[in-house]
Formats: sequence, C-alpha cells, structure tokens
Amino acid sequence: MRPEPIHRDDARRVVYGVVTLLLLVAVAVIGGIVQRGGALPGRSYTYVTADFTNVGILKPGKEVRQNGVRIGQVASISYTKQHTARVVMRLEGNHVIHRDATAAIGNVSALGKKYVELSIGSDTSPAVGGGFVIPVSQTQRSESLEDIVASLDQPSLLALNDTLGTLSDGLAGHSSDLNSFLASSPSLLGNLGTVASAASSSRADLAGLLRSADTLVSRFQGRQDELRSLVRSTNQTIAALDVAKGSALQNTIAGLPQSLYDAKKALDTLEAPLGNAQVAVQDLQTGGNALGVATPALRSFLRISPPTLDKVAGVAKAAEPAVLDLTRTVAYASPVVPRVTAAIGSLADLLEPFAPYAGDVGRFFAQNALLSGTLQGDDSKHYFAALLTAPGAFSLAGVPDPLYRSEAYPKPGTGYNHQTITDNRGGK
Repeated sequence: MRPEPIHRDDARRVVYGVVTLLLLVAVAVIGGIVQRGGALPGRSYTYVTADFTNVGILKPGKEVRQNGVRIGQVASISYTKQHTARVVMRLEGNHVIHRDATAAIGNVSALGKKYVELSIGSDTSPAVGGGFVIPVSQTQRSESLEDIVASLDQPSLLALNDTLGTLSDGLAGHSSDLNSFLASSPSLLGNLGTVASAASSSRADLAGLLRSADTLVSRFQGRQDELRSLVRSTNQTIAALDVAKGSALQNTIAGLPQSLYDAKKALDTLEAPLGNAQVAVQDLQTGGNALGVATPALRSFLRISPPTLDKVAGVAKAAEPAVLDLTRTVAYASPVVPRVTAAIGSLADLLEPFAPYAGDVGRFFAQNALLSGTLQGDDSKHYFAALLTAPGAFSLAGVPDPLYRSEAYPKPGTGYNHQTITDNRGGK
C-alpha cells in the first residue's frame, strides 16, 4: 500500500515550524551567551585585563564605561596568587590601550550595583598589546555602602540611625515633592564636585561646619509648624514673582540701576536741607532747654492765672458801655482830625522862629522867678513879687551906660552871657 503524499500546505507548516524552532534555539543560545557575559559570534572585540584589590559584588556581564558611556562589559573575574581580583573586560569594537590606562569600580546605586569605569590612557603613552595587565597601582578598588558604614564607630552609627529615622519621618507624605527634587537634582548637583573638593581641602573646617549645622538643626526642634508656614509663604512669594514668566521682575531689575541713580541724586539734594534741619534741631534743643528751665515759672503762672482770668470777663463786660461810647466819640471826632492836623501844621510854622530862643526863655523863668517871695519863711506859701525898674540918667541922656553891658535885641543864646556890647539903639 503506497503512502499518501503529504499535502503541500502541511509541508509548508512543517517547514515553518522547524525554522521557528531553530530561531528560538538561536535566540536562546545567544541570550545565554549574553547572560553569561559571552561574546557574540561575528563581532569585533578588544579585551583589557586589570587587577583590583577588591571588586566587591562585581559580576561578569556588568557594564564597562568610558566617561559614563557604555563601551563593553565584564567578561570574567578570577583571583591571582597575590590575592588580587583579575577582571577581564570585553570592549566592543577596536580600541587602542595605552600603558597609563586606569580602571575603577563604581557604584550604579546605593544598593551595591557595580560597573567598571575604564580610561584607555593618553596618546603620549605607548600602546600595549593584549597581554598587558593594568596593575593595582592604576586601579581603584570598590567602595560599597557597607564599607563606609563599617568604618563608623558606635556613636556615629547611632547618630546615623537617628538621622535616617528622622529623615524617613520627614519624607512621609512628600513623595511628589521628593520626585520634583530628584527631577531637578542634575542641575542642582552640577557643582557637587567643586563643593566636595572644597570640603576635602585641608583649610576646610568640615567638623566645625557639621557642629554648626547640628546646632542650627537643633534650633528647629519643635518649630516644624513655623518652618512649614515659612516654606509655604516663601512658595507663595516665589509664585508671585513668577507672574508673566518673571517678565515683571525682570523689568523691575532692569530699571533698578536708573532708580538707584535717581535715588542718589535725591539724597544728594537732601543733603543741604538736612544740614539746615540739623542746625534747626540744635536751635530747637537750645530752645527746648530754655523752655525746660522756664517750665516751673510757666507752671506757677498757669496755676495762679485762672482767678485773674476769671475777673477779665467781668471787667470786659463792665467796660463794654465805655467802649461803645469811645467808639461813638472816635466816630464823631474823625471829621475833626484833618482840621486839627492842619492847625498843628500851622502852629509849627508859627513857633518855628521862636525855637532858637527856647533856652533863653527857660533861663528867664529860672533866673527871674515871679513867685520868689515866701510868707514868714514858709516855703509852701509864696507871694507875687515884681521888680520895677526906672530909666537911668544914661538912658535919658542917650549916652551908653558903661555898667549896662547887654543888647536890647540879642542873638539867641547871647542875652545872658554878655557876648555883645552895643548901644541902646540896638546897633550891631
């Protein structure tokens, strides 16, 4: 009995299945090779070997990086008789390794995941072949978190435990804030290397800084609500400054130099008035001192003046009729005032010729008092006395009397001191 021929659709499905199985086997093999850190067939690799004193939990298949960029992976790790770890690194592509090449074990995260940071050296150093091993002096051992913690003493461990506990309590419920901080941390940590270098300097008092920080943090104990309110207010202030994407603040800062210049001019202008104000204040100080000295007398005056002031109202009321009469009198006399003024002016013209004889008139009444006699020696009782004269012989004969040395019409001020000698005719 002849077998039935296989239908071509069935044959096609069988071929598809075989090919798929082979592909799966190839993928499994390649995946196993990759997982074990093996090399893929058909690719070009460069192998580099380095010795480390300690590689930690570094395993084959971990990344090898150059300046942070993946260039290969760890092929194998073995140990030498000198108790060093020999790491063979498989680099993708062709690389020229120089004698001054260096390698270091780095941490991908705080959980201990490792990688190798490789520097292939400088062009000034000679290139080496495949049998070259980077010595321990040019490699850096692995530093893990366990090593750092193990180096701390018991008080430091207790303080670290308290710090981590407090940090965990503070971060509770702030996962979104932490996420925002971590998202912006690359730009914030750009200068971390500079800060770390400054902190590790011999001139840096890091211990003093930590003590001051501890003192500062202790001051915040029990003031969490105030700090929370301060941070919230600061956030609102910053949000207010971000109006129109900060353009308002930018414009304000741009105009600040001119504003400061104008303020300086205004202050310079105020210098002279302030100087005058200083002098005025000094004068006020003198016046204030004088007022302070006069205050007791003023107090006494104010104390005794009310009774007198109480009488002023009565006096003013009693004087009101007289003031009214005086007002009417002044009103009636106002037409007479121009006439009196004119009369006084005329009288001045009349008396002006007699003005030079004012002194002679005074001496006349002083030397020839009409009331010169007294009754019975009583000075308070006077009688009228007159001196009668008769013409003498010289007057009748018209001959000048040698004993009469005066002038009938003397000049002002000469009648009583015999400054002129004339005859009775009044000749000059």
